[in-house]
Amino acid sequence: EASDRTSSGSEGGSSSSSGRNARQTGSVHGQKFSENTNCGIWSVSFNHLDPSLANVFAAVGGRKAMIYEVDDDGRFSVIQTYVDDNPKEDFFTCAWSASETGTPLLLFGGFLGIIKGINCKEMNLSKILVGHGGTVNELAVHPIRPSLVLSASKDESVRLWNIETGTLLMIFAGYKGHRFEALSLDFHPVAGDRFASSGMDHTINVWDLECE
Repeated sequence: EASDRTSSGSEGGSSSSSGRNARQTGSVHGQKFSENTNCGIWSVSFNHLDPSLANVFAAVGGRKAMIYEVDDDGRFSVIQTYVDDNPKEDFFTCAWSASETGTPLLLFGGFLGIIKGINCKEMNLSKILVGHGGTVNELAVHPIRPSLVLSASKDESVRLWNIETGTLLMIFAGYKGHRFEALSLDFHPVAGDRFASSGMDHTINVWDLECE
C-alpha cells in the first residue's frame, strides 16, 4: 500500500513530497524515465517479495528515493517520494524488504553510509541503520527472511542486519574480507545461508553464514 505523497522522517534530516508535485516522464513501454534530481539514477529495484506488488518499483539517485507503479499499458506514475534534507547525500542502492506483518519496506543507502527505510503503508521513515564508516554501495535482502539485509561498503566491510530490530548481527571484514572497497553482493537465491560479495580488490568472496 502506498499513496501519491511523500513520506517524512527525522534524524539526519529528511522530508517527502507528493508524487503530484514531482516532475516525471515515462514511455508507454516503461523503457525510460527521468527525474528532476539533478543527478543520475543509480539503482532500480522491483518489489519481488509480494506478488500483489509486482508492478511496483523504486529508483534512487541524489537525495531522492522514488516509488513507482506500472499500469497494464506499461505507463508508470510516482506514488511516493522521499527527499533527504542533507545536501551531501547521494543514494546509490535500494532494495525491498518487509515487516513481520508483511508491510513493504523500501531500503536505501549511499554516500553518507546510513541505511534508511520507508514504511510504504505508514508513509514514513521507519528505519535508520548507522554503523558503516563509508559509502553504502549495495544492499541485498534475504530470499526467505526479508528481515535479514546485507550491506556492502566503501569501508571494506560487508554487514548483516536485522532490519526489524535495527540490530547489527555480523561484520564480514578483516583477514578473510575485502582489502578494498566492497562493491556488490547477493544472497544465494535458494540457499539463503550463503552469499557472495565482490570488491575493488578484484576478488569475489563466497560466505557461509552457518560457518561464520
